[in-house]
Order: sequence, then structure tokens, then C-alpha cells
Amino acid sequence: MIDSAKKNKQQLAVEVELIEQWLAKKNDTFRFLNAGVWLSLESIPKSPLYVSENESFTIQISLYDLNDNQLVNNRILTTVKGSRELPQGISNTIPMIPKGVKCMLLIPSLLAYGSSGDGNLIPPNTPLVAHIFIPLTTK
Repeated sequence: MIDSAKKNKQQLAVEVELIEQWLAKKNDTFRFLNAGVWLSLESIPKSPLYVSENESFTIQISLYDLNDNQLVNNRILTTVKGSRELPQGISNTIPMIPKGVKCMLLIPSLLAYGSSGDGNLIPPNTPLVAHIFIPLTTK
């Protein structure tokens, strides 16, 4: 039987290849981050504001699979930086997303909902395209 670490490594290799194929078809500029995701920012203001430690913030998220099927439509969530309410790939990237800037993340399933999915809308082993927006102010 294959151990889980080896299985996860194989799954990640498959997903990285799928993500790279997806990227080759797009005109957006993505950069790979040490957090294990790819990030594309719409634009960066001259004086960007970021979520600070322990700050409560609102985030808007739409999730798609690599075939552009929408899985989650404009979920709005108020949370705190580092909360486990968000997939690890999004949570780890929050410090790099300026408030008021639309962005896209490409997230391997290992940093999203993994081999079990979310039990509802997101199937197991599904790399995600996340459209994210953190408003400048929280109401």
C-alpha cells in the first residue's frame, strides 16, 4: 500500500501539471509563491494596505475548478487573519493580498479541500481557481 506522503506528492505533481496547462491558456500574469499557490493581482496601489495581525476583515471569494465550472459564488465571510475558516492556500496568502485589489489564486487541492473535498460543493482532489477581494473597509 502506498503511504499518504507519497500519494500526496504524486497527486501534487499531477495537479501542478494541470495548473501549468491552465496557465498556458490564460493571458493573466501569475507568480508562484512560497506558500505553494500561484497569485495574480489586478493592480497594486501606490500605498497598499494589508490585513494586520488579529484584524477582523471581510473577504469575498468565488471558487472555480480548472474547467471554469463555478463551485462557490461570491461567498462573503468576516474572519480573522490565521482563522481556519479559509482553506490553507487562501489563509497563507492573505498577508500578500492588498485590500481593495481583486486577485486570483491557483490552489492545489492539498492546500484547498484535499482528498475529501468540502463534503458538499467541492469534489475531492480539486485544484481551485479562487477569485478574491478584500474590501478596504469592513462594515
